[in-house]
Amino acid sequence: MSSTTSQGETVLEVSSQADAPILAVGAELKSSVALMRDSKVFVSPSIGRLDDPDAYRRFVTEVEALCRRHDAQPTIIAHDLHPQYAATRWALEQPAGKHVGVQHHHAHIIAGMADHALRGKVVGLACDGTGYGTDGTIWGCEVLVCDFETGEFRRAGWLRPFSLLGGDAAAVETYRPAMGVLVETFGADWPVEAQHLLDSVDPSALKMAVARLGAPSARLPRTSSLGRLFDATAFLLGLCSRNDTEAKAPIAVQQAAETCPSTEVLDYSLETTDDGAIVMDYRPMIRAMVKELGYTSKAQKESQHRLARAFHETLVKMLRETVARICEAAKEHRVVLSGGCFLNSLLRTGVEEQLRRDGLDVYSHQQLSCGDENIAVGQAIIAAQQLHRESR
Repeated sequence: MSSTTSQGETVLEVSSQADAPILAVGAELKSSVALMRDSKVFVSPSIGRLDDPDAYRRFVTEVEALCRRHDAQPTIIAHDLHPQYAATRWALEQPAGKHVGVQHHHAHIIAGMADHALRGKVVGLACDGTGYGTDGTIWGCEVLVCDFETGEFRRAGWLRPFSLLGGDAAAVETYRPAMGVLVETFGADWPVEAQHLLDSVDPSALKMAVARLGAPSARLPRTSSLGRLFDATAFLLGLCSRNDTEAKAPIAVQQAAETCPSTEVLDYSLETTDDGAIVMDYRPMIRAMVKELGYTSKAQKESQHRLARAFHETLVKMLRETVARICEAAKEHRVVLSGGCFLNSLLRTGVEEQLRRDGLDVYSHQQLSCGDENIAVGQAIIAAQQLHRESR
């Protein structure tokens, strides 16, 4: 159960216990902070992007106010694993008795469990734009087997990674993730295979991209982000060139898809790693889309909208098949959905309905946002559970 205080805090009663107050400092882009005392988590209102100086000052003020309101001096601080996040840097500068680093998507799923008072193990599907992975790459479409009791998780499935041209700029200019996806799909032939889709890119930027992506020594960041795959698709379909506002490109793909009735699912494949994890391979889908868009010099509206719909329906089937296989292997029947991509109702309801047809119990957020505002809740609970385990 949750309630809201006069200060705008959300108070969540959780099925975990903090032996000492825990401060959780959340994520970077949709920052909220949380304080856990006993079995209650007090969550601040959304603070905003911490790369904005005004938001960062609000973050520091909110941490101080939250602790003061609840008469707490936390000696345990939970934070994201990303070493460059402002909240992480702030946390590590504090003289706490213990700092607990928590993986971003793990926090999402545990927050989803807390939203429904779930304990035990679940299979979590976390889909968003970015989250620092335990392997140093950028995660964003993750199937995790999570254990609430121990505060541990196992990465059991993910989207095939692709290169991000320009790092953080790839979250703004949609041609950047699109080129990473094209290289992953077509290899060195990508400028030829997708030439008809690159007219809108500045020639000097295109020349730089071809050189950078083709350099054997290039050390570009890799990502398994579903959010960036949405951005890439928005560019390929000619729907959006820049995320001038938050999630503008993914919203454009969703809106285009919603104008079109159900259509055929495109091809994809699922690959199994040596240790049994599943890698979701979108490349057959991208090949089909690029081929169809090649029949005209520019994507016609009918093709744009139908392919946007096919993109959604292919993702739904691919995610459903992956999660169902992992549930069967893990002998689990509960699935938790979290992450900002599930603000897309077409994606969320499609995944929910198909998994329920498989006989699985599916839980989406009700009291908390599915976005990064919930990260601090997951961080606090995971820290509490890990400390319980260590004290035994």
